[in-house]
Amino acid sequence: SQLKVVMQQSKSSKIATVIFKVFLVLVFTVTVGAGSFLGGYYYKESKINEETRTLDWVISMVKQKYYTDFTTEEIINAATAGIEELLDPYSTYFSKEEYAAYAKSQQGYRAGIGVVFSVNKQGEGVIYRVHGGSPAEAAGFRKNEVVLGLRLSSLGGDFTSTPTYNDFSNLLNTYPENTDIDFLMRSDEQQVIRTVQKAQFRQRTVTYYNKENLSILPENTAYIRFDTFTGTAEEDFANAMNRYKTEGKTKLILDLRDNGGGSVSILCNIAAYLIKSEKGKQNVVMKAAYKSHVDDRFVSAPSVYADYTFNEIKVLINGNSASATEALVGAMLDYGTITYADLFGATSYGKGIMQTTYSHTLHKDAIKLTTARIVWPISDTCIHDKGIIPANFVVENSTMVYRPENDLAIKAAVSTLQ
Repeated sequence: SQLKVVMQQSKSSKIATVIFKVFLVLVFTVTVGAGSFLGGYYYKESKINEETRTLDWVISMVKQKYYTDFTTEEIINAATAGIEELLDPYSTYFSKEEYAAYAKSQQGYRAGIGVVFSVNKQGEGVIYRVHGGSPAEAAGFRKNEVVLGLRLSSLGGDFTSTPTYNDFSNLLNTYPENTDIDFLMRSDEQQVIRTVQKAQFRQRTVTYYNKENLSILPENTAYIRFDTFTGTAEEDFANAMNRYKTEGKTKLILDLRDNGGGSVSILCNIAAYLIKSEKGKQNVVMKAAYKSHVDDRFVSAPSVYADYTFNEIKVLINGNSASATEALVGAMLDYGTITYADLFGATSYGKGIMQTTYSHTLHKDAIKLTTARIVWPISDTCIHDKGIIPANFVVENSTMVYRPENDLAIKAAVSTLQ
């Protein structure tokens, strides 16, 4: 989320300040004259704090005296990498290029084949997650399939064996974008070949199922898998809810597993569908407590909860459900949309802090910093380093290739529907 605390200053005061500064510059320019270089030096020195002078001196000495050459950019990159070690894992510095890529990712754009990989007990590369709308989804990739080897489709022939995750990862990184790649996979103890292209794509954030495409669902129930609070999430979720209403559904299974969060503004807009409230009311979704002890309240869009005939809502979470996801679940709990008995899966990640990204207007780089602790809107609960514990623990089979109809958490949620 982009959040800035702006110190307000009256318009007249700002104008007076600007005029005064211009006056000082004119006086300084006229009086210093030929001695402007020396005067400017002392003026600058008086304005730069000691820490900045130290950094400037270190950079200067390294560039002048070190036995090999470094550019100023390389030294600054090293310094910013060092500051990341001082901060928490969620705070980071973005170079100009990194920030541009990050901003694009927040709009839902991804690069690659669209798969998150993990490592199994044998050290092999395993598909953990397939992004909606990705080349991998189109190619039929499934969770828990194991990568055995790779080859370029254009060359054919034998596959390069990838017995470990590192072997596979290193080889995949050598292939350029817009190149067809053949994956040799182990899928339910059978070997299959899937061809996919590394490419730019925009992630689909919501997947909607009814009984027609997920047979274990009752006729009156819809299943929505919601993957991320970025990109087109608001539009995708609205479309899913409109379909829910058109089909006359009364029960919802909301799958938030592996949703790591995203934009607070998107969270607030989606909360309007899921916080139990009278129509049109704007409700506090979460509160942020800053170092200055000033609290912010993030408010939902006008409630549309009453437009949907929710008889029951069941929510699925796991250890990768984090941040905005946990805030949404917390708001649903606080406002009585659901109870802990309606939660299925595993304890959520436990991220009850918020980051703010500040960009440098001139240089286009940025820094993302943890700026606040997050609490739930009514109970003031903070789940940081704790997570949300569901009443119904469900342990999934990590070796069977994933199919929604075999999903134990979905089955468990369905079994409790009245």
